[in-house]
Amino acid sequence: MFLLFSNLDKIVETGIETAGSSALGSRVEVGSVAIDLTSGAASIYNFSVANPTGYSNAEMISFDELSVAIDLQNTNSQNVHVTSIVARSPHVLYETSAVLPIWTRSASALMMVARQRNPRALTLQISIS
Repeated sequence: MFLLFSNLDKIVETGIETAGSSALGSRVEVGSVAIDLTSGAASIYNFSVANPTGYSNAEMISFDELSVAIDLQNTNSQNVHVTSIVARSPHVLYETSAVLPIWTRSASALMMVARQRNPRALTLQISIS
């Protein structure tokens, strides 16, 4: 039991990277994880999800830290009482494909022309510091 708890951070880190990469089909990386079971706190540091093949090399999602704290005294199998969520330097990139499907072309020729001239014309980036 001691071995499990002493390696819990690394086990969760590896699990996030492995399961996340498999589920998303893109590389998921985690710098480190810190879990404190006695206080009900967990943090993920330097998290990133790569853009899928066919899009830019920029990261699709990233943040420096994502931390969650729960009230263990009032948490049970029915309810989890979250007391704090902290996201530091979150970044989300939304890109559309450079080539529109046929049905979209007929609906919006203007968007198609804009994309042919500049494939990144319809890129949305959200960053909060």
